[in-house]
Amino acid sequence: MLLKAPPHQVAGHQAAEGNLGPLVDGAGRFFKPLQDHDRGSKEVGFYRSFWSNSQLPPNVHEFFPSFYGTQLLEASDGSGPREHLVIDDVVSSLYRPSVIDVKIGSRTWYPGASDEYVDKCVEKDRTSTTLQVYQSEEPGLWKPGRRWVKAILSTDQVRSVLRAFVASNASSSSPDCVHAPAIFGGPTGVLAQLLELKQWFEKQTFYHFYSTSVLLMYGRDEADGSRPVAASVKLVDFAHVVHGEGVIDHNFLGGLCSLIKFVEDILERVDGNEMLLKAPPHQVAGHQAAEGNLGPLVDGAGRFFKPLQDHDRGSKEVGFYRSFWSNSQLPPNVHRFFPSFYGTQVLEASDGSGPREHLVIDDVVSSLYRPSVIDVKIGSRTWYPGASDEYVDKCVEKDRTSTSLKLGFRISGLQVYQSEEPGLWKPGRRWVKAILSADQVRSVLRAFVSSNASSSSPDCAHAPAIFGGPTGVLAQLLELKQWFEKQTFYHFYSTSVLLMYGRDEADGSRPVVASVKLVDFAHVVDGEGVIDHIFLGGLCSLIKFVEDILESVDGNVAWTSKLGLTEIQNACGIMEVRAEMLNALEPANKECRSSSSSSVNQPPMQQLLLPAPPAVATAPGLVIDPKMDLLSGDDYQSPSSNDI
Repeated sequence: MLLKAPPHQVAGHQAAEGNLGPLVDGAGRFFKPLQDHDRGSKEVGFYRSFWSNSQLPPNVHEFFPSFYGTQLLEASDGSGPREHLVIDDVVSSLYRPSVIDVKIGSRTWYPGASDEYVDKCVEKDRTSTTLQVYQSEEPGLWKPGRRWVKAILSTDQVRSVLRAFVASNASSSSPDCVHAPAIFGGPTGVLAQLLELKQWFEKQTFYHFYSTSVLLMYGRDEADGSRPVAASVKLVDFAHVVHGEGVIDHNFLGGLCSLIKFVEDILERVDGNEMLLKAPPHQVAGHQAAEGNLGPLVDGAGRFFKPLQDHDRGSKEVGFYRSFWSNSQLPPNVHRFFPSFYGTQVLEASDGSGPREHLVIDDVVSSLYRPSVIDVKIGSRTWYPGASDEYVDKCVEKDRTSTSLKLGFRISGLQVYQSEEPGLWKPGRRWVKAILSADQVRSVLRAFVSSNASSSSPDCAHAPAIFGGPTGVLAQLLELKQWFEKQTFYHFYSTSVLLMYGRDEADGSRPVVASVKLVDFAHVVDGEGVIDHIFLGGLCSLIKFVEDILESVDGNVAWTSKLGLTEIQNACGIMEVRAEMLNALEPANKECRSSSSSSVNQPPMQQLLLPAPPAVATAPGLVIDPKMDLLSGDDYQSPSSNDI
């Protein structure tokens, strides 16, 4: 047999680096070396007793691993042949299993144990919960180490861990608890199984379980890795089970009831309209609610909750939505380019600062499977009339050192789902800030509709389906342009156009559902009877780029760029070096000065171009300043008092 250490074991002795521990065969069997002295033989004795006990109700069997006797195998520590208990590998049938090991009972030492063993158990009885959780595709498996687990010492910490266990963002400081109804709830969920187990423990007097654990487990749907399935409850570890002598196991029953209450409380909060909010997984720009930062949240049911910005910016954005959606003079077709508005709602802020009013609008990507999104900030100037000098200076600096001034728009962020391999491509902030020329913008827009977006030579394979056609991006942008050529109600400053498309759920390689939406309206002002020529100009510029790409594809024109994706990566690295040099000379310098006005008479890429390194898919990871708005450039929490 080809035996290996169990890959999903979360507690107990582990057969790694020459240690003695259990093994699995990959075919559903778990081989546990018998412990020294009489503990191993006692565990074997329990299994023989349990599985031959005709007085046990049949439904109880499902909570215990099946027993296949013992087998002599080479021990994992190299000490030679050793007898092993052979039982079910209880997680073998689960795809990407999430597992939590809960040791039950306020005391874990058994009657007749030595004083030394009792003392050791007393010390450990406070720190006995261990787990692993598979989160969403990013960042994947979360499996805290022993020291982290040993620090779980309070009721609130236990509750947080149980919430994390059924969260899509388990490692976050604010677990969203999004899978609680599917895993904890329902007729076959964890709570139903624990209650069924409790009924048996309220009656059974055969056994008393000391230092036994309850494993709570669930897997993922193999066709849809984000969907949890197959909740399961199993008891494991029976080396210290003793005869019940006609008395119920009140120690285990009490701990089980306590665990049940924790699970019930979590479900009650969820079912009682505690929304299961989480950071938007497909957000590509702007404030992001991660690691305790203030940012928007989504409920997974189509709603997007955006915290109102400080001073009057939040109220201005709410005011725009109220005006827009009550304006009877707007042509009905224009509504589809704006998120629907559902008022405001007071929610706990994502940064833990307490209740805060949130704007409630459509989550515009929620209906898309594996959405590809690009955020394009429109306008050659992004500051609004009446802004403070400080704010204007900041916007001028950003507009001049990006493509806003030259092209009438700039790219603020993007993500593209490519073919199955290598999957999601989502460049970092510094990579995006290095998009400084028309050729680079063209390369990025081509990458957006490519099956190999992260390649240095994007194939533009999806351009006809996404950019072209009667319902494609170009058609929608032209329809929006027609409105902007006439409308004089609003002037949009620092507003973005989102271009989006999803994938066919049955065929993940086929793109579908192109969509165009406008977002971010904190700086919209009254049009005063004049068309919004700044936004219109930028929109027309974007349209021309899309038209050019479609013409090159439809005409089978081979397009080459002087400065493409690899040069963006190259420029990104140089900008970081220059920023470090400036900061070393003058700490007050900001990162944006890395390509600032000292060389404004030269095209930025002439300043930065070096021989390109090998192409890479993504920029290095980075730490985003939680106070900096990638869309507007605003300091989110501390704007100028004059910035109104």
